[in-house]
Amino acid sequence: MPMDSVYSNMASLMINEKKGHDGELTARMRYGPWFLWRIWKDRNDLCFTGKHLQADLLVHRALGDAKEWFDQLRKPISTQASAATPQSRWKPPPSGFLKCNVDASWVFGQNLTGSQVQ
Repeated sequence: MPMDSVYSNMASLMINEKKGHDGELTARMRYGPWFLWRIWKDRNDLCFTGKHLQADLLVHRALGDAKEWFDQLRKPISTQASAATPQSRWKPPPSGFLKCNVDASWVFGQNLTGSQVQ
């Protein structure tokens, strides 16, 4: 049941929900965070590009994100390090050098990309 307070609504969505009788996550706990994530991403798209998703597409993508997440959780975890990704420990740059953090993303199947340099 919706409440007047944003905090109460978030607490109801994220904290107060209990697991079902069979020990499984309820739909609210399973999908709630993914709806919030998609709403946040849609808000950013609206602010930065002036574009936003229709509600039905936002719901479809949130459900797809949740399915992808839970499908990955079911996969066995490999304890062997991949030969393609060498393991190394981060070291700070030498004195006098600047560190540049870089991140990028893309939407598969579309010509949409994003990046950030910090």
